[in-house]
Formats: sequence, C-alpha cells, structure tokens
Amino acid sequence: MRKFEDLTGQTFTKLTVVESIKIDGKTRWKCKCACGNVKIASKSDLKRGRVKSCGCLRKDKSNKNRISTHNDLASGQTERRLRSIFNGMIQRCENKLRKAYKDYGGRGIKVCSEWRNDFASFCEWSVANGYADNLSIDRIDGNGDYSPQNCRWATSLQQNNNRKDNRTIRFNGETHTVSEWSRIVNIGKETIKYRLNSGWPINEVLGAPHQKKSWIHKQPVWFMKRTVVYKDGVLVGVFDSRKDAAKYCGISGGEVSACALGKRKTANGYTFKQYNGTVGDRTGGIGSTN
Repeated sequence: MRKFEDLTGQTFTKLTVVESIKIDGKTRWKCKCACGNVKIASKSDLKRGRVKSCGCLRKDKSNKNRISTHNDLASGQTERRLRSIFNGMIQRCENKLRKAYKDYGGRGIKVCSEWRNDFASFCEWSVANGYADNLSIDRIDGNGDYSPQNCRWATSLQQNNNRKDNRTIRFNGETHTVSEWSRIVNIGKETIKYRLNSGWPINEVLGAPHQKKSWIHKQPVWFMKRTVVYKDGVLVGVFDSRKDAAKYCGISGGEVSACALGKRKTANGYTFKQYNGTVGDRTGGIGSTN
C-alpha cells in the first residue's frame, strides 16, 4: 500500500495547499490561490503542473509585451506586426533622419505618454478596438497625436480618404473625396480631376458622362486600311485587313503587303491595293488594276 503524501502547506505556482478532503471516496486537495479564490485539485494535477491557479493565470497571460488571446491575436506573427507598427509610430514622430519625420514629428505630432513606453498598453488597446492583420493604424484627426482617443484600425481605402492632401467636393448637400465621388457617380477620378482643373461647374463635373474615344482611333494605322483584291485585273473583293485578304488568297500577310507597296507584282495570281477608310467601308479606292 502506497504511503500517504501530505501536500499541506506546499505551493504549486499560485496555489497553496490548505488541507486534504474526500470527494466520492477520492483524496483531493483544497488550495488557496494567490488571488484569494479557492481551488480543488488532485495530487497528480498539482505535481504535474496541469493546474497552476484558480483560472486567473490564463487571464493574466497578457503580461508585458504579450497580447491577450482574444480572437486568437496571441499569435507571434500578430505580435511582431504590432511591434513593427508601434516602432514605426515612434520613428516617424521622433527620428529626424526618417524621411517621414517632416510629416509627423516635424509637424508636432507625437505618440501619447500612455503608449510611448508601454507596448503592452498599445496591444491591449489594439485588441479591444478591432485590430486585424489587414488593417493599419490611422489617426482620425490628421493633425492630432497617436493616442487611444485619436486612433483607429482602418482599411487602406479609409486611410486614403483621410489623407491631409485629399481634395473634397461638396455637391447636393454631400461632401466626399474625389475617389469617393468617382465610385458614387461612376466617373473616373482622373476625369473628375481634369474637369475640376479645367474650371467646369460642379454639377457638370459630376454629372456629365465620360465620352470615350471612338474604337477606330485605338487601332494601329495599318488596321484601318482596307485591302482590295484583284484576280487577272478583275475585282475579287474588299477586306478589312491584310490577314483576311491573305487567308482568302491562300498566302501570307507579308506577301499582301509586298504587293500593295509595289515590292512585287503578284502573289499566287492576285494583285492588291490598299486605301484608308472607316470600319466597314467598301467604296473608296475600288476599281480595276488597269
């Protein structure tokens, strides 16, 4: 028979054993946690470290430089990203050698004292205010400091709309940036900028549909040439491209061009002319080769 081991008075992490008790005929140990709560545990759980506190230890895992496990944000990768963002804020506000300093520290923007020397405090705020790996820290007031009251986690689109150099337009009682108006009225933002810089009235800037260039102006010059095909001096047909004419005659496009440019007289018994015309035109330049 095993000798009874008395654990009374022993401490296991945050638990101090007070006395042994019987539960369903089995020996259990009544422990007092360092936080003041009582915990009942078995001998094996205590000695093997499976029970270390009343449960408060898990809640304290957000110790210095650690993030709470809320929404699985305790991953090392997430903590490294937050550390990088935290250091970036300080560098922009305090390091005069950084290119961005003139837009931050040079304008009097700083990191608040609550965060400046307490990374854990910054982490706790991040977790409680919607941090996600696809978001970036954004100051609500572009002239204000990095602080809990003036910061949020935002998408790149939200950040772009909050830039200090953004141009805003007020129309029909609504105020939006150029990018936002572009999505609302379905007009390209470069078109809107061009109209504004050209002095258009606001109602026309945001109201007139964008006029696209005709399809024909986007085509290479040679593609706008009609190709006229003759066989023994008799008109065979007019084609929209050298490729179509070459396919009909069973030759290459290069042979068609050579004949049309006068570098050779015929190709497979055919002769060719080319003329400029609009798409679908079958009238200009047609005649006999004689």
